[in-house]
Amino acid sequence: MKEIVAQLTAPGAPFEFEDAHIRGMQCRVFKDAPEYLSQLYAGLSQHVGKTMAVFEGRRLEYKDGNVQAANLAHYLKDTIGITAGQHVAIAMRNCPEWITTFIAVTSLGAVGVLVNSRGTADDVAYCVKNTDCDYLITDSSIAPRLANTEIAELPNCVFDLESGALSSNSESIALNNESMEIPVTPCGPEDPAIVIFTSGTTGRPKGAVLTHQGLMTGLKTNQFSSAVIGAQMAAKYGIDLATLAANRPQSSTLLMFPLFHVSGCLSIMLQSLVDGGKIVMLKKWDAQQALEFIQAEKITAFPGVPTMHWDLLQVPNREEYDLSTLTSISVAGQAISTTMLKAVSTAFPNCVLGTGYGMTEANGAVSLTIGEDLLNNPTSAGKAVATTEIAIMNEDDEALATNEVGEICLRGATIMQGYYNQDQANAECLRSGWYHSGDVGYLDDKGRLYIVDRQTDMIISSGENIYCAEVERVLLQHEAVHETVTFGIPDDRLGEKLIALVRLREGQTASAEDINDFAKENLAGYKVPAETVIIEQAIPRNDTSKAMKPQSREMYFELKKKQG
Repeated sequence: MKEIVAQLTAPGAPFEFEDAHIRGMQCRVFKDAPEYLSQLYAGLSQHVGKTMAVFEGRRLEYKDGNVQAANLAHYLKDTIGITAGQHVAIAMRNCPEWITTFIAVTSLGAVGVLVNSRGTADDVAYCVKNTDCDYLITDSSIAPRLANTEIAELPNCVFDLESGALSSNSESIALNNESMEIPVTPCGPEDPAIVIFTSGTTGRPKGAVLTHQGLMTGLKTNQFSSAVIGAQMAAKYGIDLATLAANRPQSSTLLMFPLFHVSGCLSIMLQSLVDGGKIVMLKKWDAQQALEFIQAEKITAFPGVPTMHWDLLQVPNREEYDLSTLTSISVAGQAISTTMLKAVSTAFPNCVLGTGYGMTEANGAVSLTIGEDLLNNPTSAGKAVATTEIAIMNEDDEALATNEVGEICLRGATIMQGYYNQDQANAECLRSGWYHSGDVGYLDDKGRLYIVDRQTDMIISSGENIYCAEVERVLLQHEAVHETVTFGIPDDRLGEKLIALVRLREGQTASAEDINDFAKENLAGYKVPAETVIIEQAIPRNDTSKAMKPQSREMYFELKKKQG
């Protein structure tokens, strides 16, 4: 591994490092990373002849995608008057036009504001208005819902999801002039590139402002991690990396993350565009259909949340499908049990398994763990990626020693510029040259990161700190447990008491007492839930698959009310 990294980062090599100082942070960056986002798009013409995206029976080729993006960019510039630095909201569901819209907007140096299109109309309007957007691009499934909101009069255009046609005020906008070229607009390293909203499990979402340098560093970091994995695979097969790359088929990713999320946008979409890869989209999650697409589209990578991977394992005729092209499976969004990890590893022996820890505010991945290291250390979130430094700090912002639990703090070029128009929040999380994540964890003596909990999800019961994530990880190890969420409720005697909602796997049986007995065997006594409730319905989750604690509490109280 050290030899591989040394070769890839040597002077003149593709991933040579250099030092930089950014907003008071000492950072490691790549010497030859692109300076701004629109520089990437010049390379799209190299992929003519390949498929860019597949959705609902429609295929978008790179040639046509380039033409569409170029025409939309010139429409925005010449007809609407969009210029560099202006905010343009993109509120669309996953579809090929989302990709070309993103290219068009950012090619002008405009700031793409990536709105959660799955939110309520009020949520969409809030995000658009509170980031001072000058223009809105949406689709036929979203636009009607915005008619009675405070952004109803904002200038906009609408894509039809069935045909891909674009219109404004019912007038068609032509996107087929093949003489148009995608603009290249120089931007400074600290100029905002995009705004992505935090998941908002509590309160209103905040828009994280990600700079061009941050975005390009995050993308190059992903490429570096992929190159390291590729070099390891090449060494395993006894060939060089260039030979492996030359004989590798077109990368093809089954996309289930929303494109307005940092994983969908940066880790999958932008990475795919740079590589000339294909993105295959499902309208909604369906395990049977996913297997059909893996076979038909020769899917090579499937990043998803644990529930999706478990669903794949449960398809009765899974072994009838040719899944031999699938070489990469990554797990994100929630804790993964060792039982599921082993099951996925057994079912897909030719795949490299990976997981990690990341966030919008850091342009995606913060730490990664793959392959044997993941299987040998399944509760770890891995080691810091090449351009991010992790420190564990106490309440006085002092660094803690190995294995001491504290707040996870980060610094590096990928850290956001700040939340848009959120001075108080920025002052709280961006201080002393570090980003304070609000997550709780520790580092072991090998530099592996372990996530304990969100600070806001720590329960204090009888004076003892109980971290929900730790309890949830243990409950997930029970063979009958499909998913679980824990939270605190007020208690006169204890201050707070811990509640666990548990949904069982299909065909499994277990009582609340069984689950609690298992918890007692694997947790300190004070960490065992005061009450465990077996539920039949799914736990409420947001678009990044995080359990939503307020809604989970409401579910609990509704169940108690029905029980009298």
